[in-house]
Amino acid sequence: MAIKETLQEFENYIISAKEHHSLTPEERLAKEINTLTVDDVEDNEDDDFDDENEGDNSEYTLDELAVVEISVEAIRLSLDLSKTVLNIMTSVGDRIAEKQSDDTDVVKNCQSVIAIMVDSVAVLESQVTDLGAELYPPVESTNSELIAHYNLLVVNMQHTFSLLKVETIVTNLLESEVKALATIGQRLNSCNGW
Repeated sequence: MAIKETLQEFENYIISAKEHHSLTPEERLAKEINTLTVDDVEDNEDDDFDDENEGDNSEYTLDELAVVEISVEAIRLSLDLSKTVLNIMTSVGDRIAEKQSDDTDVVKNCQSVIAIMVDSVAVLESQVTDLGAELYPPVESTNSELIAHYNLLVVNMQHTFSLLKVETIVTNLLESEVKALATIGQRLNSCNGW
């Protein structure tokens, strides 16, 4: 699932940035010197050195870090929501198969619900990818693309959650599924737009 990989990537960036900001300037310099290779030194000596990359920083500033942490929390929530949706849809499909229902209308309805929910998860996955593309340094909290992608992800998580609640009313949810939905709902309520 692309959501999980995006989440892991930016969680690692956050950890790295926090470690970077916890170091003194002397410790940062020592760390940079220790990670330099002979190739890095030779590249810097080349006449064709690209001045555009001078001063490029792969670490987030403290302001950027705050923006990225908010976005990563939304990505984490979308992963949890996606897992919950897929687990519930798998469970619904299994229960229908166990009953071996002769009622083709019930089977078709459940298949339709499953298809709708899987499509909804695919939309979330695409939106996480779009949001992730805006999270590479440098990040600006006023970046209209970042804000738009974040808000769209939140709105679609709310939509997916609403769909799931409405569509699963016709099925008998297991107690664990009801608890998972309640937890997601609480987290989603605290996830506001930008």
